[in-house]
Amino acid sequence: MKKDERYFDALPPAVGPFGLKRVDEVLAHRSIHLDRVAAMDSTIAVFIFTLGLTEI
Repeated sequence: MKKDERYFDALPPAVGPFGLKRVDEVLAHRSIHLDRVAAMDSTIAVFIFTLGLTEI
């Protein structure tokens, strides 16, 4: 997503609140984030995911 000449990742938008200058930076941040999530997923015993009004 692009706004005011800055690029944002629409999946975790709060990770980079000021945006990044280039699309490749956004993709690199997303890759790092997904790698960390995968590492966490392989070490946890229980994962609780709730659905609700998180957007409010």
